[in-house]
Amino acid sequence: MFLKNSKTNRHLEVLLPDKKQDIFIGAGSASWIIEKLASSDYSRFVVFCDCNIANLYKDLLSEIKDKLKPADIILVKSTEANKSIEFLNLCLERCVKANLNRNGCLIAIGGGIVGDVAGFLASVYMRGIDMVFIPTTLMSQGDTIINKVAISYKLLKNVVGSFYSPRITVCDTDFLQSLPKNSHAERN
Repeated sequence: MFLKNSKTNRHLEVLLPDKKQDIFIGAGSASWIIEKLASSDYSRFVVFCDCNIANLYKDLLSEIKDKLKPADIILVKSTEANKSIEFLNLCLERCVKANLNRNGCLIAIGGGIVGDVAGFLASVYMRGIDMVFIPTTLMSQGDTIINKVAISYKLLKNVVGSFYSPRITVCDTDFLQSLPKNSHAERN
């Protein structure tokens, strides 16, 4: 894949034991990857999007709907309650209803909670399908190389999990502009 602006944007290729992960970093890269995915061989897409991001970046969601024609868009509230087996089950049902198959792709747009839920789902759905992660917080962009994914069970936080790397991670630095200036911690 070529970079939108090779002078300001960066590409890292991480070779993992079972696959390669491409990480793209730079401004405007979310729209760029949507364009690239539109011409990919994926059979269909299911998008997981943080509710706050969906409200702040309506144009991006419209672009996704127009260019990728996802089989489903699952809006995720960034709360610990959504890192549950119950929410995972609802998402599984929606992926099955959307006829997402092994040649499909999950796209996750949001912070740590969205990345955890979508990443865990991608790791177990049909024994693992491709995922594209567009992290929107500083913490989730920094954690992108680790790619630990988990959900919680009852009162045990992150007790059900695995390590699962997205096929592509896009750290669009434009998302950082919407974060509070004085916040030191991420809400996930």
